[in-house]
Amino acid sequence: MQHRPARFRDRRHTCEGHVSDAINDDIVGAILGAWGGHYSGRLPLGYRIASAASILIYAFLITVILDRAEFIELYPPGWSTTGAWIVFGYLAFGVLLNVISRSEPERYVMTPVALVLATLALLVALA
Repeated sequence: MQHRPARFRDRRHTCEGHVSDAINDDIVGAILGAWGGHYSGRLPLGYRIASAASILIYAFLITVILDRAEFIELYPPGWSTTGAWIVFGYLAFGVLLNVISRSEPERYVMTPVALVLATLALLVALA
């Protein structure tokens, strides 16, 4: 792991720091267990593009869940209900992918995180 200046180390404990690190680590190319940990060093360009796309996908999923939970109004009522079930299915599939990952850290760390996210999406979809 490379040495980071103090201003970056201090930010790691904030939400902004985590987002910044995710962007730096996955998109810029310095990785830490990203994409199953198959690559050491810099991610190939295709994986960096996919990492950037995943940020947009998750932003969209968040808007669907927030709309279904009636925190915001972006989509027609029937659409957000169906969308919440699609979000649940997507996140449940993520649980499966983390369970079968060849990366041990990904299995042990990300599987519970994915399970919590899928469970919360299920609760919103059922509401």
